[in-house]
Amino acid sequence: MEQFNTDIVLQIENLKVTRNEKYVLRNVNMTINRHEVIALVGPSGDGKSVLPRCINRLFPTDANYKLSGNIFLEGELTTTIPTEKLRQQIGMLFSKPNLFPMSIYENIAFGLRLVGITNKTMLDRQIKIALENVELWKTFQNQLNAPTTKLNPEQQQRLCLARILALQPKIILMDKPTFSLNSSAKSNFERLILELKEKYTIIVTAEDKLQAGRISDKVGFFYKGSLIEFGQTKNIFTHPQEELTENFITGRIS
Repeated sequence: MEQFNTDIVLQIENLKVTRNEKYVLRNVNMTINRHEVIALVGPSGDGKSVLPRCINRLFPTDANYKLSGNIFLEGELTTTIPTEKLRQQIGMLFSKPNLFPMSIYENIAFGLRLVGITNKTMLDRQIKIALENVELWKTFQNQLNAPTTKLNPEQQQRLCLARILALQPKIILMDKPTFSLNSSAKSNFERLILELKEKYTIIVTAEDKLQAGRISDKVGFFYKGSLIEFGQTKNIFTHPQEELTENFITGRIS
């Protein structure tokens, strides 16, 4: 990559992934700017969920998989960044909450201690800010030592997100983050995503194209491992440049 543009937070160049010599992703190129919500859409199994795992190095490492191409975080090749540091800067939220069997407080403090924050005052401050950012502070400020089993599914997912935000990432990856939520909680979480883009860049594997239309600035459409089209959400939905994209948007392929 040539001279680094400071508006760009992530750049993906010629990314290819094969499994048993069959393409999972092929020739993916994307440039992602700061404070954007990017939605990844496409039929099930066509590669959109693989991309986030490549970005923060959660991809399988067995011999059947091969990955090539380059990913740059703020101009720095991610393969040169230690894994722990990379995952601090690029957090990952999964489709189902994966909380530790600890208190609300300790779920967030755990990651902070791993990056060297052990002072109680600093921990308290970071935890408060993280919970405020996911709109849980007012509810749980006097129950921080409570077990996470007290939380409903939406609160659990928000706490998982707070755990990521406490580490002050540059990018948040979300793999179908509303999958386990009811319709009301789903709507609330989508609103939270839109608020968080003021501080972060967010890449979401969308549950469906309707969700992508509601929350994203840009959409990437994947089909059979290829990034068919990537652009402004409004343009993708109203004036797609590729026939495959139009067929997906209109429901002829799903």
